[in-house]
Amino acid sequence: MTPLSGGWENGPWTAKPTLRCWTSSPTAACPSWPTTSSSTAPPVIPPLASTLALLIFLTSLLAYGLSRSAAEAARQRHILEVYFSPAIARQIMSSGTDIMEGRGVDLSVLFSDIAGFTAMSDHMDPAEVQRFLGEYFEEMTACVFRHGGAVDKFMGDGLMAFFGYPEAPGMDRAENARRSALDAVGCAVDMQAAVRCLNARWTSQGRPAIAIRIGVNTGNCIVGDMGSASRREFTLLGRNVNLAQRLEASASEGGILLGARTAALAQDSFALEPVRSLSVKGFDHEVEVRAVRAGGE
Repeated sequence: MTPLSGGWENGPWTAKPTLRCWTSSPTAACPSWPTTSSSTAPPVIPPLASTLALLIFLTSLLAYGLSRSAAEAARQRHILEVYFSPAIARQIMSSGTDIMEGRGVDLSVLFSDIAGFTAMSDHMDPAEVQRFLGEYFEEMTACVFRHGGAVDKFMGDGLMAFFGYPEAPGMDRAENARRSALDAVGCAVDMQAAVRCLNARWTSQGRPAIAIRIGVNTGNCIVGDMGSASRREFTLLGRNVNLAQRLEASASEGGILLGARTAALAQDSFALEPVRSLSVKGFDHEVEVRAVRAGGE
């Protein structure tokens, strides 16, 4: 019996391996195997084929770029529809402003909150809470849009809005800040009036009345598209945003509290209380504030 072997010629570890085949006959020859030569030239791609391949690659690259551009445009359009009034959205679309890019802007920020709503909601069923807040936010959003503002977010029963972005064409930084302060304070006065109307309707229906607190501050803020790769949102950041929220928390029920710069810009158009100092959490010194007098204008 002929053994199966694939041994080494001239002794182990000293020579090139020799291929041996196992066949039914000890004398059968192995088939010849094709060999390659280092001098063999690579296959030649016809010029037409290489041109077509290049065109396909470029077309695919262009299609990918267009799909990404279309997706980004759709995302920006969605943001415009969610945050801005139709008039402001049209202004942004026509101007080509890139609202995604982070930048510093002198504008005004407004925070509002329903006083005691957490305790009140404990005595309401979930569907009633949802309906109640839906009616409330519908009116508050309408106030923001009427004054040229944008709704940044809803936080439980709280609302954050901003005014002065995007800047009106041809308006300088100082004038933009002034206009934003007037719009924000006007919106705050409008919101308090809208709550009085809502309360009249709700009490006639046997539902509870509410009181809201509002804080407004004007200053430089970072505005743009923020977040991670999986979740992003258009929002504002900065010390002046934080101060607006602190002012809202310090306002009286049914009141509107303004930061010093907002008050200075709005004092000729609205009736304000005298200046007072306020200790604010997160700030190492007292800040000057003024409240809008009852009745507003």
